[in-house]
Amino acid sequence: MKIWTGIVIFTLADSHLLWRDDLRCGTNYDVTTLFLLSDNATVAKCNPDGQWPCCSNAGYCGWTQDHCECKGCIDYREKSERRKIQFEKVQIEARLKKLEEDLALADEVSKEKKAMEGRIAGLLERSSRIREYRNLRIRRCEDSLQAMAQLKETDETSISDLEERLSKEQIARQKSNEELKALKNELLDSLATTAAQQELRTKHEQELALLKKSLEEETGHHESQLMEVRHKHSQEMAVLHEQMDNAKKIKEALEKAKATLEAENADMANEIKSIATSKAETDRKRKHLESQVSELTSRLQESEGARSEVQDRLVRIQTDMESLVAQLVDAESRSVNATKSNANTELNEMQTQLEVETKQKLALNAKIRELESEKESLHYQVEDAEGAKRNFEEQISSLTVQLHEAKKHADNEAEALLQLEELRKRSSKDIESLQGQIEELKVQNDRLEKSKKKLQAELEDIIVDLENTYEDITIDLDSQRAKVIELEKKLRNFDKVLAEEKANSERFVSERDAAERDAREKETKVLSLSRDLEEYIVKVEELERSRRVLQNELDELANSQGTADKNVDGTSSGDQDAIENNEDERFDELSDPSPALEPPNPEMSDLDKLNETTMSNGAGHFVQPPTFGARNNALRILIHELLRGDPDALRTHTPNGAGHFVQPPSFGARNNALRIVIQELLRGDPDALRNNMSNGFFGPGNNALRILIDELLRGDADSLRGRYNRFRR
Repeated sequence: MKIWTGIVIFTLADSHLLWRDDLRCGTNYDVTTLFLLSDNATVAKCNPDGQWPCCSNAGYCGWTQDHCECKGCIDYREKSERRKIQFEKVQIEARLKKLEEDLALADEVSKEKKAMEGRIAGLLERSSRIREYRNLRIRRCEDSLQAMAQLKETDETSISDLEERLSKEQIARQKSNEELKALKNELLDSLATTAAQQELRTKHEQELALLKKSLEEETGHHESQLMEVRHKHSQEMAVLHEQMDNAKKIKEALEKAKATLEAENADMANEIKSIATSKAETDRKRKHLESQVSELTSRLQESEGARSEVQDRLVRIQTDMESLVAQLVDAESRSVNATKSNANTELNEMQTQLEVETKQKLALNAKIRELESEKESLHYQVEDAEGAKRNFEEQISSLTVQLHEAKKHADNEAEALLQLEELRKRSSKDIESLQGQIEELKVQNDRLEKSKKKLQAELEDIIVDLENTYEDITIDLDSQRAKVIELEKKLRNFDKVLAEEKANSERFVSERDAAERDAREKETKVLSLSRDLEEYIVKVEELERSRRVLQNELDELANSQGTADKNVDGTSSGDQDAIENNEDERFDELSDPSPALEPPNPEMSDLDKLNETTMSNGAGHFVQPPTFGARNNALRILIHELLRGDPDALRTHTPNGAGHFVQPPSFGARNNALRIVIQELLRGDPDALRNNMSNGFFGPGNNALRILIDELLRGDADSLRGRYNRFRR
């Protein structure tokens, strides 16, 4: 029969048994086993068949490790507690790092806030500077506009003065033209007498010289005034251009400042958004840290509860170990006493039996073998008792080892409790520091919130100021644009007026140059004509003397014979016709210095094309063919010059631009109608010719001149050329 002894510790918190590794369960053991229960303490014995509850698990523990009190489970629980503490420590360190990062972020936010305040102060200062600069520029623009208005007024006054002077000059010119026409008419009326004609001619020449001189002085004075006005206007235009450039530069600077302010406004809005997002992030982190702190406090409370539970469990284990040791000592003493008492009783019985055997040797010889067998069985029992004793000793040694291990475990638990206490103190300190940091962060967040609200209010004020300044700038720019547009319009009008004045001045200059050129040409031609006229006068005087001689001779012949009157009259009339023909030939030679006329130009001249669409005042046809006559040398010269297309050569036979004759023209004193025709042709005014034709200005005797004007107005150069060729033949 085998004896098994052991102690089993298990808990009923789970459906599994926790069995010691050094114990094995057997069968048919008559041993009482104690079960020490942690929560529901009950004492269980093996079943009557000797089967343990854990035999179905092949002799190994089947209880959960949370309530088992074996060494492995206790070590496992200690390791798990250490791992939990280490994990909580790592979490606390991570949270501390996170809090440090949040503090660094708060420092960065405060720095950014300070930088933002500095930037806002710089922006305010810059906006004030921009406002001052804008006001200064506006004042300068207003001053420049006032100066431009004054310059405009002075220009307008000068232009009005010039216009008045021009109107006065035009009136004076019209008066002079009227006077010239009156003088011309008077001159034409007074051409009957040669002496009076010479005196009037000299007088009119002097008057013409005076008028020409006064006209030159007036033109010179007018040119000097125009030069002064032009110079002044160029200076004013330069000043206006400079002011316009300054205004454009001011406008560009204001636009750049506006763009920079808009960009800075956008940057500030972005920074405010980033600050808001960072604030939201810090609030989220703060809430997360508060939740973590609350979780840590709850875990710390749980760890404190677990620590108190472990301490209670250790106290309970110590009391259980003490009771187990006492029970072991009691069981050992009882087993030793039982064996001793059994051995003493057996020895006494053997002694009595030996005495009985000695007394009854013969009677008990049969029983000696029985006693020997009993002795052997007792010997076996003693051996079994010794084996049980050895087993008990082994169990006692194992229990002492377990006791030492339990003491070590208790010491380790105490150290772990001390470490847990230190960790709890540290964690409480960390929690207090974290709570202080959280409070500081809350205070900083409140400060940041207040500063943010203040900055938002200041930023809103700045934005409102900037919007107001922008509106003011836009209004000022619009007004400046309107003023600039008005000034540009006025400048364009002034440029138009100046261009007109310039065109008028250039026209006056060109007219003056043409007049001077014509005057120079006329002076040369007048000199040549004066020489020709002197020669002609000499020839006329010679012809007059010869005519007088012939007249005297004719008178003498008329008085001498009465019968020969007809012959004398015929010869005298023939001589007179010869004299008149000679005079006409000499007049032709004087009026046309080139004896061989150039061939006519087959193309239509510019003067023939003056008015192609106009018609003659009549039907354009002549009932009788015109004849220019033998004495129309001036008309022949006119037709020749017209067909040649040479108005400059025609101008040499006409008066100058002022309508006066410096020297007597080639067409004679009585060809006033022809001179008028040439003037109208040179002026390019066919309507005046048509009016003179319709008014009958040329008289009934100027049939050839009327035919010429009609051909000119019809634009029929071929008909005019045919008449001229017939006239030459």
